[in-house]
Amino acid sequence: MGYRVFDAAGGAELSIPVIDCHHHVGNIEPDEWMQPEWRQQDQADRQDFMAANDIDRCVIMPMPLMTLTHDNQRYATAHDVLARYRDERPDLVAAACATVNPAEPQSAEAELVRCFDELDFRGVSYHHRYLGLTVNDERMSVVLETARAFDRAVLVHILAESSDMESPWRLFALARRYPDVRFLALDGFSSPQQAAQLVEVAGDFPNVWFDTGVATAVAHGFAHFVERWGPDRLVLGTDHYSGPRNFYTAFPVREMHAIGFPPDVLARIAYRNAGELLGLDFDGST
Repeated sequence: MGYRVFDAAGGAELSIPVIDCHHHVGNIEPDEWMQPEWRQQDQADRQDFMAANDIDRCVIMPMPLMTLTHDNQRYATAHDVLARYRDERPDLVAAACATVNPAEPQSAEAELVRCFDELDFRGVSYHHRYLGLTVNDERMSVVLETARAFDRAVLVHILAESSDMESPWRLFALARRYPDVRFLALDGFSSPQQAAQLVEVAGDFPNVWFDTGVATAVAHGFAHFVERWGPDRLVLGTDHYSGPRNFYTAFPVREMHAIGFPPDVLARIAYRNAGELLGLDFDGST
């Protein structure tokens, strides 16, 4: 799978792996997602989606409402399921990320340490509005300090117009406060206006990477972003969920290829940046 491109300099066709850094696993029914049969069906459905869209491997994170109580013990159960999901299908999953509730700081830190140290999760992900928190809530400090201690990435949704709780300025405030933490902004290109904002200010926050999930089809700004800031902080992501599909064609994956970037630039966006962000080898393996 992956991209097939012609290298004019070398006079040969190249294969470039595609790592999709934005997949959610789970649903709101723990009695379902704790069962091996559910996991196997979800893996098969995910594989079908990825094969149809030339995606080699993905990075998984909990579905935002996987634990409606937001209790960290319930998140621990979800993390065990994600670890099994990853370990059963290393051909499909490149890495897993955690979610913890920082409103319970002691249990949040303990569970995050377990995820990083024992389960080898490569990051921690947040859709803050589902937790009733703003992105830059002061209680996020325990998460950011633990991520920094383990050299792990922090993935944060900034879906356009969804909620002021997830506004880009809040993420940038965290990035300025923690310049030695790597952040991945998820869904940043989800409206023309927000995409234009990111292109304008991305240079001010060198510790923030940007994924392509929920990218607007018009005026997404991918080429402009690369022209202005280079390709080193753009990461492919589709925002694929378990269950009924929200979409069938992975627009950002197709669009990035259609732009016509040179092979070295395309390889950066398709998988190399993800490797550097998450501490993966360049073939997408840990």
